[in-house]
Order: sequence, then C-alpha cells, then structure tokens
Amino acid sequence: MIKIRYILVVFTDMKMQPSDIPKLRGYFAKKYADIHHFHNHLPGEGYDYRMPLIQYRIIEGSPAMIGIGEGIEIMKQVFF
Repeated sequence: MIKIRYILVVFTDMKMQPSDIPKLRGYFAKKYADIHHFHNHLPGEGYDYRMPLIQYRIIEGSPAMIGIGEGIEIMKQVFF
C-alpha cells in the first residue's frame, strides 16, 4: 500500500463546469505568478514538466485544488 499525503481545498460556495478549469488555473497563476507550482511555468522561459504538485479539479460541480508533496505546504501558506 502506498500512502500519499495531500491537501484538498474545495470552494463550495461557487459552481463551475470542467471547461472552466483553465480560468481557475489562470486566476491563481496570475495572483501567485512568482510561485511556479500554481502554473508550472519556470522563471524566465520553459515549463516544469514534472507532475503538477498543485492540481485543479471540479468536484461535485465546485472548483477544487489538490496539493501533493511540496504543494501541500504552498497551499497551506496561501490558504491558512
């Protein structure tokens, strides 16, 4: 059995369609442009092609973010 630590933030006060995920990602990418984990664009040029440590989802119609590994600490700093 593999255990994976993660944090899940669900914005239950809003509803979105799966096609709106790029808008959610874009919002956080602009707001936290200096933290590449929100958008996977490396400083300067290029992309971080590893698995995203912050992922965007729609859960039961509500936008959500999942932080994995180092993404947990980043999301805790932002949301708490």
